[in-house]
Amino acid sequence: MFRCLTKLGAPTHAIAYLADGFLDPYQVEIVQGLMETAQSGGANLLCFVGGPLPRDPELSDGRHRVYELATTAVCDGFVVSGTGLNHEVGAAGLLEFCKGLGEAPVCTLGVRAEGLITVNPDNERGMERIVCHLIEAHAAKRMALVRGPRHNDEAEARERAFRSAHQRLQLPVDERLILPGDFTFESGRAAVAELSTLLGGSITGLDAIVASNDRMAIGAMLALHERGVAIPGEIAVTGFDDIAEAELTHPPLTTVRQGMPRLGREAMRLVLEQVQHGTKGTSQVLDVETVLRRSCGCSGLASGRSSLSLDAPGFAHLRGGLLFHRERIQLELTRVSRGKLGAAGRGWEQRLFAGMVEALQQGDDSVFLDTLQALAERLLRGTSELSRLDEVVQVLRQRLVPLLGEANQGDRERLEALIHASRTMLFEMSVRALHNERISVLRGDRNVAAICNRLSCAFDYTELRSAIRSNLPLLGIRSAFVAQYEQSDPQHARLLCAFGEGADLSHFEDQVFARRALLPPLLASASGQQRHSYTIQALVWRGQILGHLLLELELSSLQVADALAAAIAAGLERAARERPTLPPA
Repeated sequence: MFRCLTKLGAPTHAIAYLADGFLDPYQVEIVQGLMETAQSGGANLLCFVGGPLPRDPELSDGRHRVYELATTAVCDGFVVSGTGLNHEVGAAGLLEFCKGLGEAPVCTLGVRAEGLITVNPDNERGMERIVCHLIEAHAAKRMALVRGPRHNDEAEARERAFRSAHQRLQLPVDERLILPGDFTFESGRAAVAELSTLLGGSITGLDAIVASNDRMAIGAMLALHERGVAIPGEIAVTGFDDIAEAELTHPPLTTVRQGMPRLGREAMRLVLEQVQHGTKGTSQVLDVETVLRRSCGCSGLASGRSSLSLDAPGFAHLRGGLLFHRERIQLELTRVSRGKLGAAGRGWEQRLFAGMVEALQQGDDSVFLDTLQALAERLLRGTSELSRLDEVVQVLRQRLVPLLGEANQGDRERLEALIHASRTMLFEMSVRALHNERISVLRGDRNVAAICNRLSCAFDYTELRSAIRSNLPLLGIRSAFVAQYEQSDPQHARLLCAFGEGADLSHFEDQVFARRALLPPLLASASGQQRHSYTIQALVWRGQILGHLLLELELSSLQVADALAAAIAAGLERAARERPTLPPA
């Protein structure tokens, strides 16, 4: 099922991704990487979403039972989100679970498991670099660590690196300052409250708070702001992950960038190579990048402002260097944009470069700032594009400063002032873009809430089917299938609802099929042939599993899948009470 032959006779494979959920943006970025490589490799992606593996299944909400459907009957290989599934069971429990998946290739993300191929970011090197930077560049001696969950491999690795950096630089670790966390904003705020209690009401004796992820770091920063503690003036804060919010905090957050899409791409590549060619690869540890921003005390920016002028000897030299290296600099600006600034229009890099040259010639900062603002205004639909433009400005600075030479310190400071003004303007525009995004999200949340209310309040099966067909497309979902489990036969399901964009699938409804097939055989084969990928979730009502839901996979709707599954489960339970049996097939 979900497998077929293409028109040229080549097999189409289905690869499963087992994940706890998609509430965090980084989880969606991993799926983005998985999808890109699956599509280029001619495979379908099936995302089974069921929360962490429970330590005691009897005490869980039952969502994890969707993983029972991830079998070799429908999947040719598996990618497992180790850090998402192992919160309660640890690495040993995750390994035991993976062994139960059968003989198909398995790759885990974020957790090293003996006998399995794994793809991991270099957590230890990333954390060690950032701690050593605090110690060596900012003379930090007394630091607190907000760690992640106890059974989480990434949290453990980052704590080990925190300790090893102290040991390498011959600094003691105060065990009282190793604080619990669970990767949420709230645990970061709680850590600051605990530190305040431990240190007698004041935490200004600390040099830095090192958080094991950005969400906890941002939570800590919010708590510090509420207490009137200046960052980084009184205490530095660092994170890990480089989520979108990291550069929009005040001050911007120093962190470690993992490159989540690359994790997904590498994991899918390893599984597909084994499935399609029988080539078993080796585990990968992907390097990470330290991103230095102002929250640790770094800025690289001059504090004053003054206009620039090419009349000075240093700037005359700079003008010549600019013109001589024009093509190389413009090419570098294009490269660092990574194709994300297309909305700024063709030749944006030439306009930006010309704006800088003209600003230096005229001694007028506003010429470059106006050019930059015009480009940024065209990118205001999202913060990620503005972030990329900020990186472009930083690269422009990196290429200009060496052209001045060491002897022109005053000119260097004036150039830094212009770059500082540029980045400040982009930050302010990013705040505007984030505000616009939040308004859009709020409107979207209201829309999702209204749709979920319609689904959960359906009076009977007919009304539930109608609500699914009419409302899910409003969220950009192009096809969906609801399977209800047969009470008299737990191994089989009945297809309650089937809809697809531009296709009449109603003739498949009410068909009975083996639940582990996910869909009736002919429908599953057709979906595989059309190269459709899906999320699969259990429909659970008060611990009882009523069926499962397939939604065609769209990155834009991943984060609402949990809410839709809960609403449809409530609608199923209500319809079953009103009408205990389905219409005959």
